[in-house]
This record gives sequence, C-alpha cells and structure tokens, in this order.
Amino acid sequence: MQNWYIAQGENVYGPYTWESIESILEQGYLNNSDYIWDPNLSKWLTINELNQSIYMAEKNKKNHLLTLRRRKGILVCFVLV
Repeated sequence: MQNWYIAQGENVYGPYTWESIESILEQGYLNNSDYIWDPNLSKWLTINELNQSIYMAEKNKKNHLLTLRRRKGILVCFVLV
C-alpha cells in the first residue's frame, strides 16, 4: 500500500510504498532530521525517532536491527540474532 509520506523542510513527498521508503533510505536520500508519516502513526516522526523507537523495542532482546518491512499494515522489524 502507498501510505508513507516524507517531509524534507517544507516539501512533502508521497505517497510511497514501504519498499520505496527502504530504497530511498538505502540510497541515502534521507537523513535523521527528515520526517516520515503514515496514517497508522499519531504524528510525524523524524527518521531518527522512528529508528530509536524500533531500537528500544528490540533492546530488551539484545538483538541488532537488521531491516524494516511493511506487511499488511504492520511495521515488522527483522533482527540479526
């Protein structure tokens, strides 16, 4: 689904699929101060805030973040054990 939006400064781009967001991140077009949002989020989050939220959720398991995937409206974190 194309639900993701990106904000850089005053410019908003999207909607994108999560796969497109992953590609944009991998190519280095976003930095930690850029914002990301989809209808399941209560507010716009910086890329850094999104990463921190995912990291904190996984920290108790002492695993390392490997990648993110969007499946059936749920953000899933794959980890390297």
